[in-house]
Amino acid sequence: MKHIKNDPELTKAGAPRPDPMSSLWNDWAANNPTPQAIALGEMKMNEGFQQFIKGATTGARPVNW
Repeated sequence: MKHIKNDPELTKAGAPRPDPMSSLWNDWAANNPTPQAIALGEMKMNEGFQQFIKGATTGARPVNW
């Protein structure tokens, strides 16, 4: 993989998408969020949903019958 110097013109908003393996990818993605990322950032989570996500991601303990 060839290293490309971080040029602001290559990572600004509206710049063409680089190869995902490029060293420019993270900077480009920060300036060019997808519609899904924008929607997720604007999502308001209530307490019940937060508890559900915590439970789903931490896993359940086994039940002894």
